[in-house]
Amino acid sequence: MLLIAGGVGVRTFAASLSAVEHFDEGVYASNVWFGPPDYAYPLQALYAPPLVPALIEAAMLSGLPPNVAALSPAWLAGSGTLVILWWCVRHWMGPVAALACLALAACCDMHLLLSAAALTDGCLWMWVLLAVAAARHALLSGDLRWAVAAGLACGLAWWTKYNGWLPLAIVLAAAPLAWSVGSRALLGRWLKVAAIMAMVAGLVYVPWLVSLQAIGGYQAVAANHARYVVGLAGWPESVLRHLAQQRQLQSWLGSLGVTLAVLLASPTRHPRHAWGIAWHGLLAAAAGLAAWWLGTLPLLAVAAALGLARTGWNLYLRGRGKDRHTFQSAQDGTPSHDSQVVTWSLITAWWLGLLVATPCYTPYARLALGWVMASWLATGLTVSDQPSTDDRPLFIRPLGWPLGALLGALAVGIGVLCSLQVIEPQALMPSHLPRLGVRDTARQLIPALPSSPVRVVYVYGDPALFFQLRVAGEPLAVPVAVVPTQPADVQGQPVPTYLAVTSYAQRDPAFQRLWPEHAGQWQLVWQHVWRPSALVWLDWEDARQPQHVPTASVTVYRFRE
Repeated sequence: MLLIAGGVGVRTFAASLSAVEHFDEGVYASNVWFGPPDYAYPLQALYAPPLVPALIEAAMLSGLPPNVAALSPAWLAGSGTLVILWWCVRHWMGPVAALACLALAACCDMHLLLSAAALTDGCLWMWVLLAVAAARHALLSGDLRWAVAAGLACGLAWWTKYNGWLPLAIVLAAAPLAWSVGSRALLGRWLKVAAIMAMVAGLVYVPWLVSLQAIGGYQAVAANHARYVVGLAGWPESVLRHLAQQRQLQSWLGSLGVTLAVLLASPTRHPRHAWGIAWHGLLAAAAGLAAWWLGTLPLLAVAAALGLARTGWNLYLRGRGKDRHTFQSAQDGTPSHDSQVVTWSLITAWWLGLLVATPCYTPYARLALGWVMASWLATGLTVSDQPSTDDRPLFIRPLGWPLGALLGALAVGIGVLCSLQVIEPQALMPSHLPRLGVRDTARQLIPALPSSPVRVVYVYGDPALFFQLRVAGEPLAVPVAVVPTQPADVQGQPVPTYLAVTSYAQRDPAFQRLWPEHAGQWQLVWQHVWRPSALVWLDWEDARQPQHVPTASVTVYRFRE
């Protein structure tokens, strides 16, 4: 309860310091300002299916402030993922592994960041986890209603992001892995579950697939995504950039998560002895320092690989009948061989599949979240003696309640010190916060322009600035993808016309090519510079370069009359 409350608390804190800032956030959050035929930001369908934009629109129409409404789906999904992850791992691998995985997730900087952003990633991976969990239950119980549930969750993932078919791919890829460790009896049921899951997910997704015909069908979406594929040739470079990006996102919070995970999960043979408790604490502190120095991602990769390799080898030996001790323990109340095989196969397929596939795409930092989540699950295998489905008490060691009391006292103490200003709250803020630059820029831009009863502000290639201008009260902010060559016309009369050009436009080859031809028609009236958050600038820059945070800018021009 303390870990979940803390995880939800820091996500709420992050959301309070966030507003729509990223390009894609602006695309997803702007539905309410567009009418027929699409009722959505232009070409929104090329970026993602409509579930998250529709949820944001519904939240705005319900009366929530626009920025709060935009962040609410990701915040709910991110907070819910903590509970779902803990529940799943506890039933798959036991309470100790569940606490360790929960500590890693609650304190994960990237998951925290994406839980306070109007993006699709947090929602997607919640659906993926639910779909895999339902498929696992269907495989073990034989109850095909759970296969239907897995298909529904997969369909919702598909309505969230175009790679929402991943749960089905994970289930299919796990089947040969189960066969490789000697579990052949389940293959028939595996095919049934996969077939039902595919059919239900397809039925859920078909309406959106049909609606894509208005923009050229799924081929238009695939062509757009193909621009970002780097393939196996770009895989090594992409991996290095992902490592550097995650290191940039690293804060004290991620190190705390590693420390807590080790503290909660390290096996202690003599927990009542003082030396055992001291060793426990030293090991946790060393892991936290290593995470601070190296970053959490390399440590997660090693821990996950060890857990998958160890568990896979043990299952292989059991499948061949060579590990008699394991067979004897399995007959004495611990889970069956099949339940362990299914758990290991699904996690391995998830982890290995994304390890290969994710770096084949342009290395945007947020794309690594799915692999990180699989690493949490695989790390659970590392700290668990055996995957488990029993219902042992949550705190199975004497360290449980004292440790909980210590952590609670620490949290209260930090809060008191902050309130007394002994510790500046900003010192505890993760490096990727705040994310308020575009919102504050829009609020400054509007009064900086000459007053006029009617005016039009064109925004070139920056949906986030368009969103924030509309939120700030600019009624005729209009997104454009070309440089206008005529003043805006309202009811047949030309009106003062402005063009806002941001860093996105300055990086757009089309704008760089066309602007010199039209620059003479526009007069500079306002400029502003701010520092974007890591969520934005990591998409622009190679994080391996000398440490600096690039600036973002907006330049406003007025059409010469």
